[in-house]
Amino acid sequence: MDDALRIYPGPGLVARFGDTTLVAVLKEERHEIFARELVMVLRTMAQPSLDPSAVRLARRLAGLLALSDAADAPAFAMVSYVGGGGAVFVHGDVEVHLEFADGRTEWLSGRGVLTWVDRALTDRPAAFRILPVGTPDLVADAESDLRAGVVRGVGVAFGAVPAPPSPRQDAQRPDEPGGSDTPLAATEAPVVSPPAQPGPAGSRPLNQPFTVVSLHSRPDVPPRTALAVAALPLGPAEQTGPMPDLDEDSASVDHLMEGRLGWVVLDDGAMYVLDADYVVGRAPYLSPPVQTGAARPLVVDDEEHTVSRVHAKITLNRLAVVVADAGSANGTFVAQPAGEWQRLVDDAEVTVTDGTRLMIGGRTLLFQLDDADTATAS
Repeated sequence: MDDALRIYPGPGLVARFGDTTLVAVLKEERHEIFARELVMVLRTMAQPSLDPSAVRLARRLAGLLALSDAADAPAFAMVSYVGGGGAVFVHGDVEVHLEFADGRTEWLSGRGVLTWVDRALTDRPAAFRILPVGTPDLVADAESDLRAGVVRGVGVAFGAVPAPPSPRQDAQRPDEPGGSDTPLAATEAPVVSPPAQPGPAGSRPLNQPFTVVSLHSRPDVPPRTALAVAALPLGPAEQTGPMPDLDEDSASVDHLMEGRLGWVVLDDGAMYVLDADYVVGRAPYLSPPVQTGAARPLVVDDEEHTVSRVHAKITLNRLAVVVADAGSANGTFVAQPAGEWQRLVDDAEVTVTDGTRLMIGGRTLLFQLDDADTATAS
């Protein structure tokens, strides 16, 4: 089966990591920031060490939406089938058309929904299409073929795409957030792009060819997610505007906010941005640094009580991330990439690198740093 992912050119972001595809439609500048957060979530959750799950990923997207200002979030949709199951997640004026091997078709739309629409999939879709609502005349770039990474676009087509159904006039509003996949009746108006305007100095028009590289550069990441993408020519009808430069050393979609050094990811998929010091444990709020506001609490649930109330510390030292034990009962263990587990002795501090793992009790944390060359192991 052809697993090529065709791109519909336009002002948005399309991301593909393994068997997970995301489309975000960007109509305002602030949508760009949120879209990059979505990409970071997909990238992180695709790590094999986190036991990827489509349902867990959908829940992570729901959590990101729940904690955000509604005006900051663009319309977006995700189709994923990993970990033996699948999920579809739709927010805003985007629709997803699915076709399965047995001939079944499904249509999900986020138009008019206050929160989001989601659906668990038991079968892998044989084909799907993600497009903004009311854009049936858009044409996918036949030469595009996204295998991994991030490109500009407002939609995707995978496989033999099913035709969209006629708008339903009897659709009902869902009774609870994210709990219904019933499409809502709506008058569909075409999405009108603003006229082309020159961007600031150094910007690049979106209708010019560009090369997208993988967001992964670590040698321990399987080729499936580390594959670079060939140049993608975008159609001449596309909007002109500022375009972040993507090169092999630094992809702008990695940087969500200034002052951030990366992320720490729990083994259940929970993510914490590394832009402040943390105290880690079952009850880190008991720590004086947390009580005084000098550090944030990172709560690690542990039913077996192998994690101490105040177990470990994560400290930002200029451009380095340092970890240390906080006098825990069972100790704190660290493993650098491709290295063995080592117990931290007394007040010894270790500077982590991208891919470093931290084990406290029976729980594991993974460090993902924005610049793998910033820190070196000590």
